[in-house]
Amino acid sequence: MSSDRVRERAGEVLAWELTVGYASREHLIDLLGDALADDGLEVTDATVEELVDGALTERRRDEETWRGPTDHDRLIAALDELDRSGIVSRECYGATISDAESAVRQEAEGIAATAPVRGTCTFNIQDAEGAANGGLLYLSYASFTSREDARIGAEVAAALRGHGLNVEWSGQTRHRIGARVPDWRVRRSTGDPQRRTMQGCSGIWSAADTSR
Repeated sequence: MSSDRVRERAGEVLAWELTVGYASREHLIDLLGDALADDGLEVTDATVEELVDGALTERRRDEETWRGPTDHDRLIAALDELDRSGIVSRECYGATISDAESAVRQEAEGIAATAPVRGTCTFNIQDAEGAANGGLLYLSYASFTSREDARIGAEVAAALRGHGLNVEWSGQTRHRIGARVPDWRVRRSTGDPQRRTMQGCSGIWSAADTSR
């Protein structure tokens, strides 16, 4: 077995997952171990962890060189604004559209017990992968207590535009909102753990990355 081939394959897998930006250290280890095994590249668990930790260290160094807000930072600023306005907004909240919409709705129901909630907004891991690959980021939205989905959608679109992102949306509630996020650089070193980590999936999706 060639160590060069192991490192080459590890570089491919980790570069993509770190570009998407949401996999935790533990999930990166699982993903890389599976990918190497699928390619017939059997390595020890310690080697897999070493490769992941090396990639994370390099990522942290890279982030230290970033200046000014990235488009992903602008996206998060828009979600923060929506969250403060009573539209519960969560990042990467599931593997599918239905996962994300169900999870954010469930969380909104809990929040509504102590604070006003008007609606929800979220996207899933497949949406994040599409944006990381240069496509639109599609966001789901819904009214919480009424049938004013279009109004919530308009507020989401306005918040995204207000933070400098281009938006593609028909205004019709059967369509999700598409945001262009060309500078998709996700800062692993910052983030709101509650907003960024789907309930029950803390070992998969990463909030602020504290691994060293």
